[in-house]
Amino acid sequence: MDILPNPEIKDQDLSRPEGGTGIEGLVSPEDQFFAYYRPNSARSFSKAMADLRDYIATEGPFDGIMAFSQSSSLAAALLLEQEYMAVNMPRGKPRCAIFISGRLPFIDAGHDELPDQPSKIEVPTVHIWGANDDLEPGNAEELSKLCNSRCTSIVIHNGGHEVPGPSDHRALIASTHAIRRAAVALDPVSEVAQ
Repeated sequence: MDILPNPEIKDQDLSRPEGGTGIEGLVSPEDQFFAYYRPNSARSFSKAMADLRDYIATEGPFDGIMAFSQSSSLAAALLLEQEYMAVNMPRGKPRCAIFISGRLPFIDAGHDELPDQPSKIEVPTVHIWGANDDLEPGNAEELSKLCNSRCTSIVIHNGGHEVPGPSDHRALIASTHAIRRAAVALDPVSEVAQ
């Protein structure tokens, strides 16, 4: 199974996010961060969408897309775009999505609302978020509501805006199982092989 890797990040994408990042205790103030796009910039968000479309068209197809925080907004926007605008990817769209500490699509595109045409992300999705997420409270849950509930798995851990790790063994195992179920849904034969 291929999972879409992070597209190449160019020098101009190097930026320090404004406000709290949720990782202040892990890095020094001098550290630099990469971002797919500049928050609240429709132009930057549109460029990132075009770059992601181009990357998938060039390097794809991919079975899935895994996204954390800001990149989940971009990934969800891409999947929704394909659903309600009938934008076809020449090499196919990702067949599943994993959102960790997800954000609403288009939230950084200069507006908080989805376009008028209601739609759902129809591919199998896994949503993993922390019950104590103070950085993006409620965003991950709202993102999960934009997905087809018949093929959506949700894992809520006790942490914050983070990927579950060894300090929360139960959440890590639950997340791993949810991701595995999504992968098996794409290729049921793989369950027999393991």
